Parts: sequence; C-alpha cells; structure tokens
Amino acid sequence: MVSRIKKNLNWIVLALVIIIIYKGVENYQWVFNNFKHLISILIPFFWGFAIAYVLNPLMVKLEKKFKMHRALSMAICYLLFFGVITLFIIIVTPIILRNLFDIIEKLPDYIQNLQLWFNTTLLKLSLVERLNLQEYIQSNISEISAMLLEFLNLTINGLLTKVIGITSGLLKFIVGIIVSAYVLAEKETFALATRKLILAMAGQKRFSKVMDFFELCNKVFSNFFIGKTIDSFIIGIICLAGLKLLNAPYAILLSTIVGVTNMIPYFGPFIGAIPAVLITLFISPVKALWVAIFILVLQQVDGNIIGPKILGDKVGISPFYIILSILIGGGFFGMLGMLFAVPMFKIISILLVRYLDARIEKQRAVDIV
Repeated sequence: MVSRIKKNLNWIVLALVIIIIYKGVENYQWVFNNFKHLISILIPFFWGFAIAYVLNPLMVKLEKKFKMHRALSMAICYLLFFGVITLFIIIVTPIILRNLFDIIEKLPDYIQNLQLWFNTTLLKLSLVERLNLQEYIQSNISEISAMLLEFLNLTINGLLTKVIGITSGLLKFIVGIIVSAYVLAEKETFALATRKLILAMAGQKRFSKVMDFFELCNKVFSNFFIGKTIDSFIIGIICLAGLKLLNAPYAILLSTIVGVTNMIPYFGPFIGAIPAVLITLFISPVKALWVAIFILVLQQVDGNIIGPKILGDKVGISPFYIILSILIGGGFFGMLGMLFAVPMFKIISILLVRYLDARIEKQRAVDIV
C-alpha cells in the first residue's frame, strides 16, 4: 500500500495542485480580497526589508573599512537615517503642506487673475487678432480655466491623499524600522536560511543559477536606484535654486515635485514639469513660461551631463526599450510600474541574452559534431 502511494505521489500532488487552482479561479474574488489583506498585514515587513536593504551597504563599508562592531555600525547608520527623516519632517514637510493649503485657499483668486491677464494682456497682442483667436479665447476662457482648475485639484488632492496615507501608515513604518534592525543584526542568519531554502527547493544543479539571478537583481536595482536617487536629489537642489532666482512661487513644493518625479526616466521630468508650470500659470503666466523654459533646460542638462556622470552605463538600455518598458510598466501598475520598469527590463534583457548565447553555443557544438 505504501509503495503504491509512493509510486503515485507525483500524480497525487498534481491532482491537488489542479484542484487548488480550480477552486482559486472559481472563488477568485475571495482569494484576491484575502491576498490584499495579507499584503496589508505584511507591509511592516516590506518596510523593514527595504530599510535594511538601503542601510546595509553603508553598514558593510563601516565594518570593513573601520573594523567597527556590528552594534556601533548599526547605531551610526540609524543615526544618519533618522537625521535625514527628522530634517525632512521639520524643515521641508511643513513648508510643502503650507504651500498646498495656501494654493487651495487662493484658487478662486488665481483663476480671476488668470482671466484678467487674458483680457488685459494676451487679447491685445496683434498675433491674436491676426489669427482671429480673440472670439475663441473669450468664449472658451471659462472652460479653459475650469479644465486647469480640475487638473490642479486632481494634483493637489493626489498629493494630500499621499500625505494622509503616509500619516495613517506611520505605525507600520515604525514597526518596519524595528524589523529592519533585527534583519541587519542577524543578516548572516537570514542569508544562511535563505540559501538553505533555495538549495532545498531548487536542488544542487539549479542552486548556483538561482543565486546568480538574485545577485543580478541586487546589482541592477542597487545601481539604478542609488544612482537615480543621487541624480534626483541634485536636480531637486538645482531646481530649488533656479526657482528662487526666478522668484517663482512655492519653490520648495515645485522643486520637490520635480526631484521626486525625476526618478522615472524620460517621462518623469515631464510629469514633474506639468504641475509646476500649471501652479505658476495661475499666479503669473509670464513667470510660468520662464519656469517651463528653466525646467526644460534643467532636464536637458540632467539627461546629457549630470545623469550620465552619475549613472554611467549602469542602465545600459537603449532609449527605445526604456520608453517601451516605462509605457508597459505604467500601463499595468501606474507610477510604481514606471519606477521599477527600467531595472526589471534590464534584468529580463540580461537573462534573455544569456539564454540566447547558451542556445547559440549549444547549436554550434551540435553543428561541429
């Protein structure tokens, strides 16, 4: 009886898997809701592993270069981490919130000023008269203002929603910091357990390939995000200085938007420029033009000078495939998809090249024989 069960064990497992998949598809809504609930519960652990992943390179350097004890290197890493967060919360966050609430409060006045500017300045230009646009602008000025107002409202509401979401998830973030401390303190134990699990699941033959895959992912993601973070920080600082020189309103808010969206290759600069120009347009259309020109020049400098100097060949993908990957990632997963699209495409392309090279070498060996 036992030998018969052992002989048919693979078929029994296959039958169970088919039944589970069938029941999962049949009750997909229940599965999806419970999966979302599980992800929500595990968010502190995601935060923990993400924080540990970011702090680990610095901790390794401190331990190797200065021969520090684990406790001391962790203390320095977390002091720097909390220092950056504290500076952002104390200095930047209140200004951004103040700017957002100020924009919401003054929106009706900004719309009136924009309409007044159209009536007193733009409509007096000879170009408008020659193109016979005066009647069109006058008849559609309300509609244009409403469209701009709606877009700006969506932008502001989105930012406020993010702020509220971050505030409501503060407890999960704190738990995540505690989890990250445990991960960093016992990272060798976690690494050994992970290697054992991979070895048990993949087997000896595939173990090295699986480990190579994880090392590749680590290298691509760390290179891309570290380089992009430094690049975006520099762009944000330069943008802040430029907007201050232009005497543009809400300079810190606008430069923060430009810096954050700059993390997304190609499309990020345009995504950040749109709300920056629109917000300035409500206050001063002429100044909005200068802001648009400044951001355009800044992005060209970033794309041709700053970005290549920092990132070098760490992306290593042609512009065509970068745009394609961002469109696909953004279409399926929104802003997060756009952010992760390029490193994911890089990993897929490397694996595909390796596979094709192996197939070609195998074919050559067959042809020689």
